[in-house]
Amino acid sequence: MWSLKTAHIIFLFREFCKPSPINTSYFHLLTVGFLLDFPACICWGIGQFTSLEEVSLITEIYSIEQWHNMFLVGVMDVIIALNRFTAIAMPRHFELIWRPLNVVFCLLLVLILPFIFDFMSLFDLDCLLHMFAKPRCSGFMKAFYFKAIIVNVAFGLLASILAFAGIRKYKSMTSNTVNRSLERRFLDQTLTGAVLIVLYYSAYVYFLFQEVTNENYIIVDTIVTVCYIVQHYVPMFMLFFIS
Repeated sequence: MWSLKTAHIIFLFREFCKPSPINTSYFHLLTVGFLLDFPACICWGIGQFTSLEEVSLITEIYSIEQWHNMFLVGVMDVIIALNRFTAIAMPRHFELIWRPLNVVFCLLLVLILPFIFDFMSLFDLDCLLHMFAKPRCSGFMKAFYFKAIIVNVAFGLLASILAFAGIRKYKSMTSNTVNRSLERRFLDQTLTGAVLIVLYYSAYVYFLFQEVTNENYIIVDTIVTVCYIVQHYVPMFMLFFIS
């Protein structure tokens, strides 16, 4: 999956350097989302082969990245859903709304939001850096995940509403063009991703109260992993529908 994401990022950057049907704000946002998620993919791989219960530089980097990334997914999905909704509901003002300066502002907001949503964690840097390694930080870790669940589920629901509203608005359109058909695919993808975010983070509640030894743990963990993969990687394949 890392190689797939890397290949798509390189492809998108190449397309942005020339006139292209995907050189739009939607794909700019999608590319930044890929870039922000790339460290999470690396840390996830590291976590599979490293004991997170040991205090080390690797576990500290993993904890910081996990803390920051956990609040990004839902926010990025809302911004993308808003982008798709305005493309359908306000086509005349779309380019003005999503001019480069506004896109940059949205992305900067995404980067600082974790510090707003969970600034209290910065007052306990020891647990922030060693949330998986130190037993005394188990309460800190549960509180962190609980806040991330609330934030991402709320944003996932908001993104779902925006995507659904965009689909309703789309149905009232009378033109029948390739771009119209493409917009519907984008909306369907956005709605699917938002619903999967809600399911993915809602399932985290189970992990907060169940031990790994629970007989249903593996089943729930598999379902959550599938939701994660679909939500993160299906947008890449939309490129094949661009003509």
